[in-house]
Amino acid sequence: MSGESGDQSSDDPVDSGGRGSGEDEGSAPDSGVSTDSGAPGIKLDVAAGGEQGGDGGECACVDVRDGIYLLATSRELWFYDPLTSAFELLGPLGCTLAEEATYNSMAIDRDGSAWLNVMTLNLMDLAAPIGGEVHRARVLDPADCEKTAYSPDSDFAKFGMGFATKSPNDNCDELYLYNQALFPPGTGALGRLDQQSLQLSDVGAANYGVAELTGTGEGRLFAFADGMGSAVLVEYDKETAAEISTTPLTGLSTTSNFAFAAWGGDMHFFTDGGGKSKVTRLDFDGNEGGGLTVTVAQAPALFVGAGVSTCASFTPQG
Repeated sequence: MSGESGDQSSDDPVDSGGRGSGEDEGSAPDSGVSTDSGAPGIKLDVAAGGEQGGDGGECACVDVRDGIYLLATSRELWFYDPLTSAFELLGPLGCTLAEEATYNSMAIDRDGSAWLNVMTLNLMDLAAPIGGEVHRARVLDPADCEKTAYSPDSDFAKFGMGFATKSPNDNCDELYLYNQALFPPGTGALGRLDQQSLQLSDVGAANYGVAELTGTGEGRLFAFADGMGSAVLVEYDKETAAEISTTPLTGLSTTSNFAFAAWGGDMHFFTDGGGKSKVTRLDFDGNEGGGLTVTVAQAPALFVGAGVSTCASFTPQG
C-alpha cells in the first residue's frame, strides 16, 4: 500500500520519538537493519467471532509474518517490525521492468505473495495514458516474481492497493484498488480486483486524487489520502466507497513517495524524508494517548509500497 504523489514537501508531525520515549524529532531513532531472516513464523489470524489466534480455516495463512512488508525504490522487498522499528532486507525483486517503468504500490495476501503495481510513463509523450501492470512475487523468495495478465482500461493503471477480510468473521480477504487520478483533482475511485480472474469491479467514486490503501483482519479498509495540504486518514465502506470516518493528519503529508499500513491497532506511515523514508506512527486506537509520533527518523531505503497481510495483528501487541 503506497504510491507517488505530486507533493514534494516533507512531513512534520507534532510529536516525535520512539514508542513511549518522548524524544523530539531530531532524536528519533535511526533505522535498525537486520540481514538475518530468522524463522518466518506465521502469526495471528482472525477466527470465529472476530477473535485473533489460529491460522486454519478456508483461507489459511501461508508464509506470511506478523509485521509490515515494504517495497523500496531500489526494487527490493523489505520487512519492518513495528515493535522494534527494525528493518530487514528480504531481497531484490526478480521481475523485469521496462526502462520507463517504476513500482508504485504493494499489497500482501494471506498466501505469501506480494502484489505489485507497476506504472509506465511514455517519456516521449507525457500526455499519453499511463500504462499499468500487476506483478506478483513470493515474500519468502522475492526473486520468484511474475507479471500477471492484468490489463487496465483507461483507469486503474496507477493505484494504491490493500487487502481486507470480507468481514470480522470471515478469514478470506479481497484486494481493493484506489485509482490515483491527479487530474482533475479529487477524482479518485475505489475498485475490487478478483485474484483469480484479475477482473476489476467498481466499488464507487472517491474524493481524493491520490491515496493509498491498507486493510485489516477484522474487515476494515483505510486510505492515506492527499487532503490538498495535510493528509487525511479515511475509513471506507468496502461495498459503497462511502466514507465511514475521516481523521485529519495535521502536519503530515503524503510527499512524493509514500506508503502506509495498519498494524497492531495503529497506522504506520512511510513518507519521503529526503531520499530515505521517515516512519510516523498514529496511535489510532488511542491506547497510548493518541497522536502522531516519528518512530524512525531515517529508514535504510526509500519506500513506495507497504503491505500487511490480513493474518497480522490488528490489536495492540506490546
